[in-house]
Amino acid sequence: MVNTTDFTSVTTINAAPASGGVPDSSVDLTFEPSRIVEIRTQLIISSPVGGDYTFPIFATCTPPKPQGPFIIKSGSTGTYITFRNNFPNTTAFTFTVDNPAFHVQKGGDNIRGKKDHRIMIGYDGTDSGTRAPVMGKLIVSCARSAGGSTPAQWIYYLKGVTPDSKEGK
Repeated sequence: MVNTTDFTSVTTINAAPASGGVPDSSVDLTFEPSRIVEIRTQLIISSPVGGDYTFPIFATCTPPKPQGPFIIKSGSTGTYITFRNNFPNTTAFTFTVDNPAFHVQKGGDNIRGKKDHRIMIGYDGTDSGTRAPVMGKLIVSCARSAGGSTPAQWIYYLKGVTPDSKEGK
């Protein structure tokens, strides 16, 4: 048992009894923070036979790091980028791109807490006639982080490419 929603684990663990030694058992603990802070908590494992075991847990959540680049081909139906709302509640997010050669299917959405959301990104190509890759960014933001007063922002690097018709790509 952990006393914060930033960690999840299974609630029941079946461990074999010790036979002449200490049995090996493990617990999977998932850290999915909902705010940028340092968290100090405890994991308590209880057994009617073995008693209570308390493990200190220290975790730090840092601001999201940029991801990518995600390759987006011109002339395709687009590419999905998966974004996860780590906040515990439904939150309104906006999706913007910083280069007009790219477009998002929707400019934002309300995403349920602790759920994944697919953002459709398209690349229109360029009018310059060059096949050089075009770079851009998808910016996912919300008005404020859960429990905080500052905006939260996630950056996804985009790389627009024009397939070479000679190679059939």
